[in-house]
Amino acid sequence: MQKRIKTKVSYNKLHIFGSTMYMHDWKAKKLDPKAVTGIFLCYGTSMAVLYYLDPHKETIKRAHRAKIDSLEIGGSNDTPGSNW
Repeated sequence: MQKRIKTKVSYNKLHIFGSTMYMHDWKAKKLDPKAVTGIFLCYGTSMAVLYYLDPHKETIKRAHRAKIDSLEIGGSNDTPGSNW
């Protein structure tokens, strides 16, 4: 018989599909912007890996550390008819 675990479920790491992600750009020079934006797609095999869409290169990439803004969906260019 299974024992019940008396811990509360945490939903802190669940995010909305299409939310804006911010990752650190490790290749940035001194005066270049240090953040890269992307659109959150899904989690990998573990919740430590995040897959995102890079709107500038139109490719799917993965990140291990990112800040996800669940209030902003689809990036900063949300106008109808735009590609990204």
